[in-house]
Amino acid sequence: MAFSDVLLFEVVAVARRLMGKDFASKLRSQVVAKAEVIFEGELALYVSQLSGEVPKEDIAHAALAIAVGVKYIISNNREFLRSLKGKFRCVTPKSFVEITHL
Repeated sequence: MAFSDVLLFEVVAVARRLMGKDFASKLRSQVVAKAEVIFEGELALYVSQLSGEVPKEDIAHAALAIAVGVKYIISNNREFLRSLKGKFRCVTPKSFVEITHL
């Protein structure tokens, strides 16, 4: 499992808002302990390749996906999925469950 520092910051901010600072702190600790954290500078090449193709707010997510070689991009954001078509197998959460028989 891998997280970019940008994605980790976003996840922790949402966790803090929804669940409180103690939960967010525990979540961050678990992610850092169990996942590879890839820093923004390491993603710069991928970000530049995606510039103009992927919505600006989603570029860090797409760059991380390329860097770690994911098989699927799972999102409900149709614009994001359309922008990545051909680079990944882009699916909604519902489609992913159907495909993988989870």
